[in-house]
Amino acid sequence: MNCPDCNSNSIRAYIHVQMYIDANDNYKLTKKVINKKSTEIWSQSHDKDSFVCSDCGWTWGGMYERI
Repeated sequence: MNCPDCNSNSIRAYIHVQMYIDANDNYKLTKKVINKKSTEIWSQSHDKDSFVCSDCGWTWGGMYERI
C-alpha cells in the first residue's frame, strides 16, 4: 500500500478490535492483559479502519473518507 499523497510505503493502520478480557482487567488494558490466555480477540470493524502515512501525515479511510 502506498500513500495517495506522497507515494511513500511507510503506512500505519489504525484499527478497531473487539475482544473479551477478564472483568477484573477492565480499564487496565496492558500488553500483559492482551497476552493472557483468557483474552480472546473476536473481530475487527473493517469499516472503521484508517491509514496514516508516517512520512507526510496524510490520513485516509474509515472516518477520514471524503464525501
